[in-house]
Amino acid sequence: MGVVDEGQVAVSIGSSGTVLAPTDRPVVDARMRLHSFCHAVPDTWYLMGVMLSAGLSLKWFRDELGEPEFSNARRLGRDPYELLDVTAAQAPAGCDGLLFLPYLSGERTPHADPNARGVLFGMDLAKKRRHVFRAVMEGVVYGLNDSVALMRDMEIALDTVTAGGGGSRSNLWRSMQADIFELPIRTAGEPDTALVGAALLGGVAAGVFPTVRDACLTAVSYGNATEPDESNFDSYRRTYRKYRQLYPALKPLF
Repeated sequence: MGVVDEGQVAVSIGSSGTVLAPTDRPVVDARMRLHSFCHAVPDTWYLMGVMLSAGLSLKWFRDELGEPEFSNARRLGRDPYELLDVTAAQAPAGCDGLLFLPYLSGERTPHADPNARGVLFGMDLAKKRRHVFRAVMEGVVYGLNDSVALMRDMEIALDTVTAGGGGSRSNLWRSMQADIFELPIRTAGEPDTALVGAALLGGVAAGVFPTVRDACLTAVSYGNATEPDESNFDSYRRTYRKYRQLYPALKPLF
């Protein structure tokens, strides 16, 4: 029915990344790491976290280090990101300790720090390109998980994630989200969720739909769900704890 009811959380990965969860009451993060807004639905509010370089982090890798996949994609008539997913899938969950801070243009949630920068941490002679690309993908999801963790700390119920944006097209990235969030992920029927939402709100304003909820019931659909794999939980939890320690340790150097 769209992100209208409590328990639902929307994760959209385009150039940036957004995590949004509705609430039935005003909820404010006293430290202003999450944004609080009035919802388009009456008597509803929502919390939102934003990271600045989500899809942009993958684009950076594709453009600077992804020439093998680019060349093969041109030859095969495929999307380079599909072949990069194949590369990343060859590395294990947690990347054998390799971590990527996706702060390529500063960061918004939770740090609000324009001086934050990207970091590749944990390199050694055993690491390959597949580890680096998977670390970039996982680092983006850890960044999104910062918002999810804050929402949980604020006792916001989360039970279903709807994935949208270009990043939702990647089966591997959705599985990482399911495992790191420890929640099932369903895809939006139309990945361009912002455009669909704007059109539906315009339809409500024009009287095509009586309410936002009716508009969602009429026009919103979902794809298959990706269930979390519990066998990856421990690895991701350990790696995420280390990820959380890197920013405060490096902040004075930024």
